[in-house]
Amino acid sequence: MGISTQYEYSQFTNQIDLTQLQVYQLGQEVSTGKQINQMSDNPFAASQVLDLNQVQSTLTQYDSNIQTATSFVNQSASALGTTQTLVQQAYTLALQGANATQDANSLNGIVTQINQIQQRILALGNTQGSNGQYLFGGQVTNSAPFTASTSGNITYNGDSNSISVDAGPALSIKINTVGSGLFDTAYNQLTQLKSDLLSGNPSTISNVDVAGLQKTMGLFEQAQGQAGAVGQTLSGATTANTQRSTELTTSISNLQDANMAQVVSQYSAAQAAYQAALMITSNASKFSLLTYL
Repeated sequence: MGISTQYEYSQFTNQIDLTQLQVYQLGQEVSTGKQINQMSDNPFAASQVLDLNQVQSTLTQYDSNIQTATSFVNQSASALGTTQTLVQQAYTLALQGANATQDANSLNGIVTQINQIQQRILALGNTQGSNGQYLFGGQVTNSAPFTASTSGNITYNGDSNSISVDAGPALSIKINTVGSGLFDTAYNQLTQLKSDLLSGNPSTISNVDVAGLQKTMGLFEQAQGQAGAVGQTLSGATTANTQRSTELTTSISNLQDANMAQVVSQYSAAQAAYQAALMITSNASKFSLLTYL
């Protein structure tokens, strides 16, 4: 085989390699539906896709944070609302107890009902979330924030720190309600109310206990309203993240997804070119052999 024939044969085999590579690359696009399957396909676009995927991963984490936070806030709001209702019941009982015509049996019956209300308030103050964390103890979430003492009052064992979650880019939301000044105040007011009922002091009940419970009802209503506002903020963050995620998905698709009609056509053409290259090389090899003989 002469030098010119070797050169021609080399050109033929190079053409085979080139068309075979095209068939392989286009075959991957047909199989995956993507025009970028590895960095070398389009380094710049592939880098953009990686960056956008990272942003989308961050949004997924935000959504996970929001789901956990929403459960936390909803359970908190529910406990606050139930406690407000209990304080309302105690307020009504206090009004009854302020009636000077109440006899001892009636007053004892009111005290029994207040005892039951207190136990429920204590339990609600120690409400635990879906992961077992205490909701109203600030950042002290692994132990009960309220404990009853022998004096008939309850004490707060938590702290006053906030619990916040990252719900979006540059968006940190405080989700907890510190229970100090709420559950302990209500419980201890009822302890004093029981004492005033048993001592037969309607004036104090009317002028002090009733007014105190009315104020405490307002505190629980305010706290529940704040929890509801936090829930709305979390919902708004979810909507914003969903919209951003949809935009990112579109951007990634525009960079990465193949035009299937075009790719299938190119793939068929590449297969035909590959078969033609094989045939030309085969014929050239036969011709070269005959020439040599």
